Amino acid sequence: PIKQFYYCFGCGASGDAISFLTNHDRLSFPEAIEELATLAGVDIPYEEGTQASKPSEDHTELYALQQSVSKFYQQALFEHPQAQQAREFLRNRGLNQAALAEFEIGYAPPEWQNLPADLNTDKLKQLGLLIEKDDGHQYHRFRNRIMFPIRDRRGRVVGFGGRVLDQSTPKYLNSPETPIFQKRNEIYGLHQTLQANDRLQQLLVVEGYMDVISLSRHGISYSVATLGTASSREQYELLFRYCKQLVLCFDGDQAGQTAAWRAIKILLQTLRSERQIRIMQLPAGDDPDSLIQERGHDGFSKSIDKALMLSDFFFDYLTKSHDLSTIEGRSALVRIAKPLISEIPDETYAQLMQVRLAELAKISISSNTSTPARSNRYQPRQQFDSRLSLVKTAFNLLLQNPDLIRVVNQQPTDWKMMNDPDIAVLLLLYESIDNNPDSSFLSLMKLLEDHDLFIRMKSLISEILLKENEIETELSDAISGLNKETKQQRINQLASQQTLNTIEKEELQQLLMNK
Repeated sequence: PIKQFYYCFGCGASGDAISFLTNHDRLSFPEAIEELATLAGVDIPYEEGTQASKPSEDHTELYALQQSVSKFYQQALFEHPQAQQAREFLRNRGLNQAALAEFEIGYAPPEWQNLPADLNTDKLKQLGLLIEKDDGHQYHRFRNRIMFPIRDRRGRVVGFGGRVLDQSTPKYLNSPETPIFQKRNEIYGLHQTLQANDRLQQLLVVEGYMDVISLSRHGISYSVATLGTASSREQYELLFRYCKQLVLCFDGDQAGQTAAWRAIKILLQTLRSERQIRIMQLPAGDDPDSLIQERGHDGFSKSIDKALMLSDFFFDYLTKSHDLSTIEGRSALVRIAKPLISEIPDETYAQLMQVRLAELAKISISSNTSTPARSNRYQPRQQFDSRLSLVKTAFNLLLQNPDLIRVVNQQPTDWKMMNDPDIAVLLLLYESIDNNPDSSFLSLMKLLEDHDLFIRMKSLISEILLKENEIETELSDAISGLNKETKQQRINQLASQQTLNTIEKEELQQLLMNK
């Protein structure tokens, strides 16, 4: 964060915040700029007539129309004559005026055509808000439902979820897929969560809109919903961008447990060493909304703290349906669990899961730890010694702190003559910084990427963990050590010669005196 760059010691990828989003998260350049601006709370100025740098005109109109429809629904909740039942429902669920305003909850009137007549008909069709039958009859999708606007992480209304007020089905109805709404890519409540938290320690993943809103009202401002029980890998990867710890909190009924298991099978494919996933098991018949109203903020928070680690839930869920006292039950457990474990990209985590599976199935670890080769598994590019050589130490410290070239210049330049295969790389780096005094890590990488020594240079890059006030001393010591080694190499070279001329004898004598 201080130097504003990243470097992957696995594959050598490097860059700044923009290139990280474009390369890692597959965003276009404009999307990366907009994403960073949103995170920083900065408005982006667009040049007049610059179509390439701003959203397409169609999408701009769609976002604007969604916002207008959202405002209409909010108004209807308080002004439509038949909205009394909706207001009573929300009041009985404990939602006050502040909660209604924060999540912009509204009401879709019961009429077949309830939206204002002046709204663009073609755009309403694009958004799935207006449906036209084969006979030409038109009607609006949402009727007599409590409306929950779905905002993307940038705060734009991209869709709606509507809840019925009676026993009709479906209980919840979402907007269909549209040019601006793909359900697998959106998370309900993420925008509000990002607005409420400068730094997220964990994210609580629940099933429904009302769960998010009720939790927020009780002070749990870090919950989001996956827009129904069918969560997607894209949704979880999006959440991991903002927080490395997820707690899944699905309903305590059978449907909720099934949804949690489906989520686990997806999350196994996303496991990395820095990510932590836990599962909060609710009592049968409870959901997050009912539980927090019963236990309050403190009681609910204690339940979160007791959430199971993913590995524990994984084996608990499977062993409940298999009789491990029989060979058949243990065999079935291995048959189901082994392919799922093989999907885990983190080698160490996968091996530990295999060990646990072997213990439960009462089989030898060696017969169970082999996993199918996966092309996307992390393969170390190069293993470095725990103690870096002086050349590598000096190289990495100078590459990551080019302004410290002054430390190198304060010492003799004997090191330039050292007999070491990597000294040429250090010399190339030194000369590049010397010729470009304002260099940074990124500018040096870009400057040298076409050089013959660049591949060798990338292979030398390694992580050196030092406190800020130790870096200069460590670099000075490394250069001093290189100078001493260079002199010793010259002493050894001269001493090994059978005959020396007068100049060489004087040089050797001087080197020995200095030593």
